[in-house]
Amino acid sequence: MKLFYLNAALSFLFILHANAQQRPSGLLTDLLQGTDKVYVNGYPSNLRLGEIENAIEAVQFAEVRSARPSFSWIVPGDANGTMQTGYRIIVAESPKDAEAGNGTIWDSKHVKSAASVGVLFGAEGLQPSKTYYWRVKTFTNTGAESEWSEVKAFRTASRLSAYQSSYEPLLKTMQMPAKVTTVGESKVFDFGKDAFGQVMISMGTANDNDTVQVSLG
Repeated sequence: MKLFYLNAALSFLFILHANAQQRPSGLLTDLLQGTDKVYVNGYPSNLRLGEIENAIEAVQFAEVRSARPSFSWIVPGDANGTMQTGYRIIVAESPKDAEAGNGTIWDSKHVKSAASVGVLFGAEGLQPSKTYYWRVKTFTNTGAESEWSEVKAFRTASRLSAYQSSYEPLLKTMQMPAKVTTVGESKVFDFGKDAFGQVMISMGTANDNDTVQVSLG
């Protein structure tokens, strides 16, 4: 019985691995990975890129500034000598259309090419401050036509130019003290070699008369 479960588990993992190899991965827009991420005040959030127009908080995201952004991906297939022989990219205005394989903005059709890095958007009509969704499938010399990749979102900047470098926003990270020392009734928090930052304090009190003094230096 244990051997049966082991064989079943190994078979399941093999199927997962095989499926993972059947679609392009590592999608980049203008060589940026996190174009579908939304941050609130510098921290990761659960907001989707298509929801930011209704967001109350100050949000940050990677702005694609080029009118003809580039697309990149990792070619699937783990067989020896696997090479891409073609690709098909679609760009849509909605995730629903992209999931259905409808390139409402652009459909490259089947392009015979080994290029998988920096493939330029091949149409006109990208609008400023708008979210788009793209995906890609590939053709190889060993595996024929792949499955569609996941759908990847990106949002254009308020102004687009023929070419301008895109970049991801600066993010905040939580840093814990490297050392905590008790001196009398006080505590000294040493953060090591932090160059700059801001203090975040969370505490509770049993009454309304407590006083907390914070000294920086």
